[in-house]
Order: sequence, then structure tokens, then C-alpha cells
Amino acid sequence: MAETSVKKHEDRRLDWGKVRSRDEIIACFHDGQIIAVGGQAGCNAPWRLINCLLDSGAKHPTIYSIDCHDPGIGIGKLIRAGRVDRMVTTHMGTNPEASQRMLSREMQVELAPMGSFIERIRCGGAGLGGVLTKTGLGTVVEEGK
Repeated sequence: MAETSVKKHEDRRLDWGKVRSRDEIIACFHDGQIIAVGGQAGCNAPWRLINCLLDSGAKHPTIYSIDCHDPGIGIGKLIRAGRVDRMVTTHMGTNPEASQRMLSREMQVELAPMGSFIERIRCGGAGLGGVLTKTGLGTVVEEGK
């Protein structure tokens, strides 16, 4: 039994640091995915990964990101291409194209306070079903929820 456990660990370790081809990465994307994207105002965003998502042709993703990046930069490229149906974010201000899509109802936007946003991502990564916060209690944000 101990040998089997060690063997499984060794097999997994062989995949660490494995480089994937661009085509293999593009094949990972599909319609309707929920994707968390790092970076702020386009800085430190996964540029090549965003390009792979665009090139994959995948549509209707839900994007979780601290902001909508700048127009045509980072996530802004996805928004400009009309590929994002839903955005969960903490800030929209640097991307007027994202704001326009939200106001015209072309893109659904859920704004969340930074701490709650980060905690939701942490809980999702840990496999937890959700997170409870007091944010919005006793305000109009609470209505209908």
C-alpha cells in the first residue's frame, strides 16, 4: 500500500512544470467557462493566456477579475470583442467600453467589495460552497436576496 502511494506521488511530480503547447492551451477553453484572471488595469495580466482564450473561439465566459482592465488591454480585449457575457469584479472605472456594455445590458456585471470578492475566490479554490458576509445588510443591496 505504501509503495502505491509513493508511486502516485512520483507520477504527479512528473507533470510539475510541464510546458504545454499553445494549441493544447487553446483546446482547454470552451463556451460558458468561469475564468479568474489576474492583473489590475491590465498590468500583470496573463497576456498570452487571454490571447489563447480569444483564439479558441470560446464564447460566453464569466470572468472574475479585480477590474475590467483598460480598453483593448488584457480582459479589455475580450470585452471589446464582445466575448464576455458576465463579469464579476470590484471596479469598472478604467474601462469605459465595459461600462457601456454594462449599461446597454450586453454584459451582466456583478460588483463586489474587494474583501468579499477575494474571499469568494478563496472559497471556490478550497471547494467550499460559499461565503457569508455582512456587506449590504440593511441596505438596498439586500433587496431580493
